[in-house]
Amino acid sequence: FTELNEHHNTTFVIATHDQRVMTYAGRLIRMLDGRIVDDINQRAA
Repeated sequence: FTELNEHHNTTFVIATHDQRVMTYAGRLIRMLDGRIVDDINQRAA
């Protein structure tokens, strides 16, 4: 997925509870009871 995202400018929406998968995300949106509680850009310097 990372290669497709970088080379083909493709966006993926993945729902997971697995912390290992989350490490590959450039952006995390955390939800609780159907509401967004965090919106984190992990690629920001």
